[in-house]
Amino acid sequence: MGNKPKNEARERELEKHAQYMLVCFNHTHEQIRRVADKYLTGLIEKFPHLLWNRKILHTMLDILHLLSYSLQLDPYKVSTYL
Repeated sequence: MGNKPKNEARERELEKHAQYMLVCFNHTHEQIRRVADKYLTGLIEKFPHLLWNRKILHTMLDILHLLSYSLQLDPYKVSTYL
C-alpha cells in the first residue's frame, strides 16, 4: 500500500482494511484477535493518519457501542449475533 500513489482509492482501501482489522480485533477467538492486533498495529505504524480518519473513528465508536450493549444482555441466555 505504501508503494501505491496517494489518492482517494488508496485511502478507501486502507479504511476498509483497518475497519476489518478492528472488527477482527474483537473476535471471540484469541488467535484471530492476536493476528488482527499484529496487522492493525503494523497498518497504524505505516499509516498513522488512519487513527484520526472519520470512518475509522466511527467504526471504533460503533464497536464500542455494540460491546456496551452486550453488557446489558442476560448472560444466561443464548446471545444474539451482534
